[in-house]
Amino acid sequence: MYSLRQLAKGIRKPRMASLEINRQFHRLFSTNNESSNVFAEDWDNLIILDGCRYDVLSETDFVKKADDFTSRISSGSNSVEFLESNVNGNYLDDVVWVSANPYVSDHRESIFKVIDAWDEGWNDKCRTVLPETMVEYAKESAVEFPDKRLVVHFMQPHYPFIGPTAQELPQHRTFTGEGQTNDDPKDIWKHLQNGAVDRSLVWKAYTESLQKTLPYVDDLVEELRGRTVITADHGNAFGERGSPIPISIYGHPPGLRNNALVRVPWVVFSSKDRKNIVPDVIESNSSEISSDIKDRLRDLGYVE
Repeated sequence: MYSLRQLAKGIRKPRMASLEINRQFHRLFSTNNESSNVFAEDWDNLIILDGCRYDVLSETDFVKKADDFTSRISSGSNSVEFLESNVNGNYLDDVVWVSANPYVSDHRESIFKVIDAWDEGWNDKCRTVLPETMVEYAKESAVEFPDKRLVVHFMQPHYPFIGPTAQELPQHRTFTGEGQTNDDPKDIWKHLQNGAVDRSLVWKAYTESLQKTLPYVDDLVEELRGRTVITADHGNAFGERGSPIPISIYGHPPGLRNNALVRVPWVVFSSKDRKNIVPDVIESNSSEISSDIKDRLRDLGYVE
């Protein structure tokens, strides 16, 4: 039930109201029967490319090297939903999770070990964790925990984009555009929605971020022992139409189930040399992390 204040706001902001109607529609009529829990799948190493679209990865030479390339339906249209669906209710006592995404840290009590690459490995200039840094953390973790399933959660191709084209984009503040004030510059998706920036330029910056990351992923696949799968937590919309109200969608808003957001890649690199996975007791993962987690989330566009 919505309050009168919320209804009045919806009248003033019809786009926001349309998105909410679509969310409620998907909540009531969409099912997650097609979506899979990644931890029920067969792998020794899981590499997550944050916000990576299936169609974009399918056009790269990277997938030609794989033993199998298909897609999965993610249970979330953003990272928070993905984590809540895949981690909540599970006891991941055989998982070491190296993450550039700060939201993973909220689930450390359900995971054997969370390694916060976003903390000490943060690049202040680029306002993200660079792929080469993630490879370093992942290789160290593979040596330290040889009998655990390893998750390596890259931030790319999620904003902030890396590469020369990213420098050509207009000044912008957040990835999602939620909660900005009138004094703040618009986020890149608002610029795109308003026609202030060309879609092809934003698309190029996004795909360039992926292309710059894949050589590091390739290096990691060669280095890691066992069966390795590359996937994404969710996709990313560039103006595709939603349903049932055909409003254009940008970024990765929560609660929506259109293809650009939830169809993700599933790239398999097989190996006869499988790990001997040994579960262990999940100890308290309350190790101290930087007090600037909100700054990290802000740079990634998750909070205002």
